Amino acid sequence: MSAKNVYRYKRFTTKLLLNDMRFSKSAPMSGDDFPDFELPTTDGHQIRNPTSLESARSS
Repeated sequence: MSAKNVYRYKRFTTKLLLNDMRFSKSAPMSGDDFPDFELPTTDGHQIRNPTSLESARSS
């Protein structure tokens, strides 16, 4: 069997599905601050966290 045909589970169950649908206690909650980020796009531009741009404008 090649690597692309290897399946992660011997048997997929409803319990696995339900566990995957839950968020861990350490997951961000609604209303939490979004972390600052700056990422390059494929066309050479940058995507930044909008709140960090707003705070930079007000400075």
